[in-house]
Amino acid sequence: MSTMDNAYNSYMEARTLPKKIVDYLFNNNSDFWKLLYYETDPDTKKDLTSAQKAKMICKTSSGDTSQYNVLFQHYNNDAMKDATTQVRIEIMKIDSLNRSDAQVRVLFQVIVNNKLMVVNTKVSNVDNRATAIMQSLVESLNGLKLEGLKTPLNIDFSQDRYSGVNETFFNSEFSGYEVVMSCIV
Repeated sequence: MSTMDNAYNSYMEARTLPKKIVDYLFNNNSDFWKLLYYETDPDTKKDLTSAQKAKMICKTSSGDTSQYNVLFQHYNNDAMKDATTQVRIEIMKIDSLNRSDAQVRVLFQVIVNNKLMVVNTKVSNVDNRATAIMQSLVESLNGLKLEGLKTPLNIDFSQDRYSGVNETFFNSEFSGYEVVMSCIV
């Protein structure tokens, strides 16, 4: 029995989704990058250049990944030892809804060294860096329909009871949030 190429979901959009998200943030959210890059007073600093932002994105999982701020893999306890801030983005789960539609959950891990947690921003002179990064991600991405998606990325309990934000303690030195957004591909 033969089928048409588009009659069944290949999950290709799920595979490319983390990169599409980072590309969107790269071009549309300067505050996100400044919160990752600058240790103090990020809002008073100049926007990062494309070259600076590109150097912050890990393109391999071999070697020392602690020097990067944006990664496409899950955190593990041995991942970082130095004071740094990272956001890790990956596909958490795919649920088939039917033969052509699937609900994709995207996990964002906002990981901040506790020594860098308090930061002066335009919101507060004692802002929580992890909260600021989490809020920046939600503001930029919640409701955003990227090319190839059938529905926007969203945090909506009525659509996906697993979407939302949870505070997380990654180890004794790093804490932050895990944000789950979902969409249909």
